[in-house]
Amino acid sequence: MEITVVTVTLTRAPASLGGQAQFEAADHNGNESTSPCNTRSSNASIASALALILLLPLAALGQVRGSAKLSVVTVANNTVLWNSTHQTIDGFGGGLGFDTSTAFTSTQADLIFTTLGMSVLRNMLTPDNEYANVASMQLAQARGAKVWTVSATPPAAWKGNGSLIQGSLLQSHYADFANYIVTYIQTLSSTYGINLYAFSIQNEPDFVGANYESALWTDQQLHDFLVNNLGPAFSAAGLTTKIIVPETGQWNNLHSWADKIIADPSADAYVSIYAAHDYDSAFDPQPNVPANKHLWETEISALAAGDTSINGGLIYAQNAHNLLTGASVNAWHIFLVSYGSDCSLDPFICNGTATKAAYTIANFSKFVHPGWVRLDAVTNFAGVFISAYKEASSGKFAIVAINANGSATPISLSFNGFTSSTVIPNITDATLDLAAQSGVAAGGGFSYTLPATSVVTFTGTDGT
Repeated sequence: MEITVVTVTLTRAPASLGGQAQFEAADHNGNESTSPCNTRSSNASIASALALILLLPLAALGQVRGSAKLSVVTVANNTVLWNSTHQTIDGFGGGLGFDTSTAFTSTQADLIFTTLGMSVLRNMLTPDNEYANVASMQLAQARGAKVWTVSATPPAAWKGNGSLIQGSLLQSHYADFANYIVTYIQTLSSTYGINLYAFSIQNEPDFVGANYESALWTDQQLHDFLVNNLGPAFSAAGLTTKIIVPETGQWNNLHSWADKIIADPSADAYVSIYAAHDYDSAFDPQPNVPANKHLWETEISALAAGDTSINGGLIYAQNAHNLLTGASVNAWHIFLVSYGSDCSLDPFICNGTATKAAYTIANFSKFVHPGWVRLDAVTNFAGVFISAYKEASSGKFAIVAINANGSATPISLSFNGFTSSTVIPNITDATLDLAAQSGVAAGGGFSYTLPATSVVTFTGTDGT
């Protein structure tokens, strides 16, 4: 069977198009499309795509993330396309919590950031213990991870309710809080040797029901604090730390808390990364996020309700896959890297042991490194979810296949625009953890039987 792939590279359409011109040429697993307009199943869709691209104003094309080009390629189904690219990957990882109960040891850091290849660590800043987790942050940074911080709450004395729980920052203390953040970042560097990659203004500014250290911000408050206080304070201090907003608790709340910033060029100029959590299990594109900004998923937990087996691991692999292919995120995070003996929040390490979620996500992080780009993978295997990535400079690639079926499932993939003499399967299933297998002959494609309930990453190098 052959299908026609129409690629209009509008990974996120500009706001002026209302988000409705977002095309995803290579949706996976037989779904017609995750985008508002499907363009990959028929010749009629080619005509509709051409019609739409002709209607796009040139100014709008300049705002689109990635190149605004149209390509029409006829390929066999179940094909990976080397020259059809999407977002650049920033990394995979997890976080530290509100106190030292989520700290990890040097041995655990070796496992997470070296063996498993995680490359981002999120830290929580609390005013009653600002530097509680510096030891873990140092361990991660020493192993090459990007270390960044989100504020749980401003100091209680600067909030309207006088509490570390809920309430909002008083406008009269906006400048104080901006200076507090600058001092925190400078102290991390001068005292602890930590070069903070990014800082997020607020953890879940949209969550009203929190009974822990937290704060509420409206979209207008975030905008005003950023443009009038935090951005200028960073500039005055010469900080290169990136700014993240809005880190809403719901993925589909991101636009409601970010659009005022996005709409104001003077505010948007201070932002490098737009981010949200995924507690609504959504993976919709965020069409208003500007083309030159990155999009991160920064927290998810308790999806598997403490199931540390391969079944729980597949839940997280599927979540990462959905966000990578549906929303084109640049980075993915679990809530906690480690959390003692409490497995209910699904940390990567529980009771001192790495869970299957750590290994299924490592099927991405171990092989898909920062700077790699996602490729189109047009597939149609029932119960199998496939994404593909490459490093253009070296020709290395990784194809991640999630088999959600309870039985072994055969697949056959073709390569378009590249070849590889062999591919190496790396399996995580009920008994194996990232176990490399014997090479499989490839050339212009390969066939393989995926183990039941597994994640398999196929690695290779382009030989064209």
